[in-house]
Amino acid sequence: MKISLSMLAFLLISCVSLSFITDFVPEDYDFFILFRSFYTHLEDLKNVPLFDFILKKEGLGLEFTVNSVLTDTEEKTGVSKDVFLDSLSKNILLSAKGVTLNFDTMLSLDVNYYLEILKNIGTSSFLVLETDHPLGLSKFIAGLTETKLVEDGEFFIFQDDSISIFAKHVDNFLVLGGSKLAVESAVAAYTNKNYRLVQNEVVQKLLKEDKPLLGFFKGNSFKMNMGMNLEKAKKTEYVILKGWIEENSLRFDVLQRIDGNFEKYESDSSYMRSIPYAGNYFLGVSVSGGMEAARKVTEWFSGKSEEVERFAGIMRDILEKSMGKVYIVGEINQETTINFVALFNAVERNPIEDILRKYGRVEDGTRIMVIANTKLRFFWRGDRLVMTNLTRQEYDRIFGRGKLSDDPAYTYMTEKCGVKKDVLRIYVDLGDIIEKMVGIKVSSKLLFIQYYDDGFFKYRLEVM
Repeated sequence: MKISLSMLAFLLISCVSLSFITDFVPEDYDFFILFRSFYTHLEDLKNVPLFDFILKKEGLGLEFTVNSVLTDTEEKTGVSKDVFLDSLSKNILLSAKGVTLNFDTMLSLDVNYYLEILKNIGTSSFLVLETDHPLGLSKFIAGLTETKLVEDGEFFIFQDDSISIFAKHVDNFLVLGGSKLAVESAVAAYTNKNYRLVQNEVVQKLLKEDKPLLGFFKGNSFKMNMGMNLEKAKKTEYVILKGWIEENSLRFDVLQRIDGNFEKYESDSSYMRSIPYAGNYFLGVSVSGGMEAARKVTEWFSGKSEEVERFAGIMRDILEKSMGKVYIVGEINQETTINFVALFNAVERNPIEDILRKYGRVEDGTRIMVIANTKLRFFWRGDRLVMTNLTRQEYDRIFGRGKLSDDPAYTYMTEKCGVKKDVLRIYVDLGDIIEKMVGIKVSSKLLFIQYYDDGFFKYRLEVM
């Protein structure tokens, strides 16, 4: 394959620029996130059904909202919004120490949320933007964040009544930090390779990946609420984050390096294909997860904390008498009453029957337990114990509508993933939820899988 001189020059410039921006991360910082050519991937995101809905005016209109904010800022500051957009189209670096990044909050759809992050950047955190117009970019950011821009020697300072953000221009970069010390620490690493986190072999290998989003986190500086936090897996050496667009999907891979062997927490997920299509949220979690698995069941219930905690204890007792996975089907909508089904694979019936007799009562031939004002019914279908807020007749009618395997997207996404055994698996019909919430049809799905592989907990999140 022939490569033109212009293409070769572009690749060389990209590699040099990339190596420079990551050189700002000091070796004693806890994490960094690198966005490559951030703004240029916006068009690619429109190939993903969920983000097509979020961005387009016919949906949530986020792109129109952002453009309006930028146009208003352009008029207010006298600086072209292209100065800001040009910076976003290049590489962006965020780094911090002494804080934990919550992956769930990274996916916010509120523009103001990200502006507040910029305004409230921590005293040991900094952001690096590439620009050929440092003063113009600084003026635009001041207008965007509604702060006053002050020049103090080599520093720009963004100020309002409660915060100060410090910025410094270095070569073709603008470094913004929550304190002068944060900015100076970044610049010191940039000018002295002995102070750089990029010297770490794991980081060097990571930066060779061609993904648009890369992240490296020491210890427990990364948090993701979707996964199951096993008590014995709290000692994390590091976490790697990768994100990219693949055909019509946005995909994230997270690799958590941990001490110990956790294969025993995995179990086969093949039965998930057979659970009833009774909602828009489907979960399978290994019963070996103990109390954490029990909490995945009780997350569907609200009420007095002591009552829900007691229910979690009952669920743990049932899980101890079960094997493989417990499967949950739920309905997410605007209604206060939702359909809920949990399926347990019993080792033996009698020990579970003893638990049900201890905590429940019999009503119309069905064992009943009332939790947080919800009447739960327990009955058997083959070797599976069914726990649901539906009657037997309602359950049988819904089961007759079909199984999860009837959803082509689930089959496609899971076969493409190729993971057969896992700790936790979640599948969500986002399109159904959006239609119920706002009345707009969107063909969007989400698949999340947590599994163990050779010293790593691996998490895969894919959104269509």
